Amino acid sequence: IKDKGMVALFHKNLMETAFGKWNHYIRESLSFLKQKNHAFFYPELVAYYELVETGNKSKKYKGEIEYQDANGDTQLIVQTSITSIGMLINFRNRYLGHGQTLDEDKSLALWNEYYPIFKHLLEQLNFTKDYPMLKREDGETYLLHTAEIKTIETLSKINSNIWIENREGQTFDILPFFIVPGEVSLAKEDKEQLLTYESYTGKTIKFFSPEGTEKQTSGKILEKLNLLLRDKQKETPFTPEAFTKEEFLKRIAEENKLLLDTLIAEKKIIPGVYQHREEMEIKLREWIGARANIFFIAAEAGSGKTNLLAEIQKQYTEQELPSLLIRAGRMEKQTLNQQIAYLLNIDFTKGLEDYTSIAGTQAQPTFILIDGLNEASNAEDIWKEILELSKLFEPGSLKFVVTNRANTKVDLERYIVSDSENDFLYGEAKDNEKGLSAYTYWLTALDMKEMKGAWENYVAKDKSRFKPLFSFDEIATFDRALYNQINNPLILRLFLEIYNGKQLPKKGVKHLHIWQDWLKTFNSEEQIFLKLLADEIWLIGKNELLLDDLLKHEKLKPYLTSDIISGPYNRLKNNGWISRYVKDFNGYIGFTVEGSMFYILGIKLSK
Repeated sequence: IKDKGMVALFHKNLMETAFGKWNHYIRESLSFLKQKNHAFFYPELVAYYELVETGNKSKKYKGEIEYQDANGDTQLIVQTSITSIGMLINFRNRYLGHGQTLDEDKSLALWNEYYPIFKHLLEQLNFTKDYPMLKREDGETYLLHTAEIKTIETLSKINSNIWIENREGQTFDILPFFIVPGEVSLAKEDKEQLLTYESYTGKTIKFFSPEGTEKQTSGKILEKLNLLLRDKQKETPFTPEAFTKEEFLKRIAEENKLLLDTLIAEKKIIPGVYQHREEMEIKLREWIGARANIFFIAAEAGSGKTNLLAEIQKQYTEQELPSLLIRAGRMEKQTLNQQIAYLLNIDFTKGLEDYTSIAGTQAQPTFILIDGLNEASNAEDIWKEILELSKLFEPGSLKFVVTNRANTKVDLERYIVSDSENDFLYGEAKDNEKGLSAYTYWLTALDMKEMKGAWENYVAKDKSRFKPLFSFDEIATFDRALYNQINNPLILRLFLEIYNGKQLPKKGVKHLHIWQDWLKTFNSEEQIFLKLLADEIWLIGKNELLLDDLLKHEKLKPYLTSDIISGPYNRLKNNGWISRYVKDFNGYIGFTVEGSMFYILGIKLSK
């Protein structure tokens, strides 16, 4: 069974150590496999998981659960229907995940509360006696199934160093998730007998042992995992004949949902607070029947380009116009053609034009929405592809909406357009201008009506997070110049978060330093972490840091490997200031909000 979505789920949940994410991955994987009528090697595990976690008859407990709220702060809530696994995850996160030492009385009370839950889980696992785990090392076979590991005779013929057997003597290879110590650098006298998968970066895998040892490896074990994952996402591509309109619509709906979920998780989009950009939205609806193929939008950082594209994708879908949203900076493939073929699961070698179900008509076109062209490492090449694809289809049948961060027209000169290609661009050419900038639509700042509407949307969404103790109109008598700062949607969101629950200053200079006050919302450890990340970006010149490199960084590694759930890395990631994502099977970290990165680098420069 092969599925890109399940590989994406693996990368999302199992690149970093987090017990709750393991549980989420298991739950979603089992559900997916059952839908596919998978024949389980270990069928009792499915019934077991339903018994203790997902089934209606699973035992529930009452407990005080710790969770992180929308601000990334730790909160407690009493719940009455917590599963056994949920209780144990809560125990780990609440009592072991903060690094505190517990006194004797507290330890005893927790033991009395949680040990019976753990014991109950283990008792339900008694069927594992029928599935022995074995390993082969130095020519001997060992049974890893008792309190004391011992050698045994076996007739099993398996090309693996570690495996499980069932009652019929069938074997199941459990590499690369369990390995023997010989597969990493451990000395002969070391006591470890078994190492278990913990996390990986794309370039290395981290393992741990029951004895508490942690080891990293690459080489053949990493290659095996990456090959397994690559193979799992290689679904059999559709031929042009088999790729029906229904299949096309199904694929883009799945991909758009996956992308939208990622944008929400990164806080690039906050559901329920979008402020309509009426002027631009009207233009994006008006051009539907035009012969032109490309609608180009430029705007400064934080102007709401991503939110606009997500909204217009929704509007096109409501009009039954197919649209596929692509983030240029997060493309898994090097070229736009390859990326579209990868997302739709079609044969790249055939050419998009061979798939007649993709393009629409001039009256009912198909849209490809490309967010943040400037964020791609090969932006100029992608732009050339957009122009070439426009030549392959009937005018107006396959349309591209492209957004690009730009401060001035000069920033657009990198995208070359010949005179013969001007017809592909939508809009009336501006007088005394040439090239792309002559046809570019600029997403302007929020006007007063839009600003007030966005302010009210945020407050209505979450009064505990976005409600200053003053109104939008009160700013006029305090400092009208503030309106010019918060007319950027991102800065407006920052403003409401920073001054949530606060009054306007009554005395002194009537002025607010928004970015300075923003940085003060983080504790000293979080500020140090942000500055260390910015330093690394300064050194390499791009907002995309390889996770594997950061784990070799003496000062940054402790932040990234900390077990403390409210530590700087976890809190900033959960709050949407830091993004962790995967491209071409490698983990990356970067600032979600580039404005914050520039501010921190500005501090560095001023010093």
